[in-house]
Amino acid sequence: MKKILLLLSLAAIVNTAQAQLGLVGASPYTQNFDGIGTSLPTGWIAYTGATSTALGTIYSWSGSTKFGVWADTTSGLPGPCTYCADVFGKGFKNSASFDGSASTDTGGLQRTRTDRALAVKQTSAAGYDPGPAFVLHLANTAGITNLGLNFKLQSLDYTNARVTSWAVDYAVGSSPSSFTRVAVVGDSTTGGFSFRSNNVSASFGSALDNKTQEIWIRIVNLTASTGSGGRTTTGIDDFSLTWTGSAGAAAVNDINSQPDLGLTVLGAATTDNVTLGYNVPENATYNFAIYDLTGRIRHNETINAKTGAQQITVSGLHLTPGMYFAKMNNENSSSIAKIIVQ
Repeated sequence: MKKILLLLSLAAIVNTAQAQLGLVGASPYTQNFDGIGTSLPTGWIAYTGATSTALGTIYSWSGSTKFGVWADTTSGLPGPCTYCADVFGKGFKNSASFDGSASTDTGGLQRTRTDRALAVKQTSAAGYDPGPAFVLHLANTAGITNLGLNFKLQSLDYTNARVTSWAVDYAVGSSPSSFTRVAVVGDSTTGGFSFRSNNVSASFGSALDNKTQEIWIRIVNLTASTGSGGRTTTGIDDFSLTWTGSAGAAAVNDINSQPDLGLTVLGAATTDNVTLGYNVPENATYNFAIYDLTGRIRHNETINAKTGAQQITVSGLHLTPGMYFAKMNNENSSSIAKIIVQ
């Protein structure tokens, strides 16, 4: 089990290391999700199977389709079930926001709505009830205090009876293993045959003041829905982070916009030797380490990397055949490569 958890954790790092958002300048940071047809905004990640001690499994986003959600059904609502897969299929969706929409919109009409929401359709499938999470991954909170948030929590499918409860929590560090819940103001439930938008707010007090580590903020469902019948589609919209001070005093402005280190295994790795290539954006010092699946460090060194394409060969490893991970990082960038030793 420890090996599986470590593998999942490292896989999550691979997918998110270059997706952090760096807060810059004066408050606030806002996100309306209207542009999620091509990709999720910088720093935003969708997870299933989230728990109080784990981020969960990254959901592979494919939001180019504007999903119909609530009205094209065969249960007496307008229109035939033209978009049944969109309506009833589990997963995160590019949905029409409650704002500017109507509960009787057909699926086709919903697709034309320009005001969008990041949403999730819950089902009984593992990881979806409980377990979905809307996650914002920040590079740090250097230079700022009194972090708070406001967002709209939207119940987008009035045809389903079950009620889902949502929470706001946070974690600090690159690979969090525990989250702290914060109190919210506003109705944090969705479902119950409702089509509505709730204004929800929360304050982190001093807990996230001037942190130089990575920060994870989640809107997450950690308890099973109540009632019987179908599960609703829940969306979030008009997300806003506020703070005191000027963000970015020691922050990475936007890691997503920086060149990836491109850490890659070159040739065949053997039990004693492995060669990796990388390409750094500037001359800098990096830590380089190789881990086995138990999390044990098998090699660790500091690299004074030069700009451009470079490579590193590590010898005398005395590894056994199997899977390993190499990680190269400093305070600004991080990259991970999977190593298969034959």
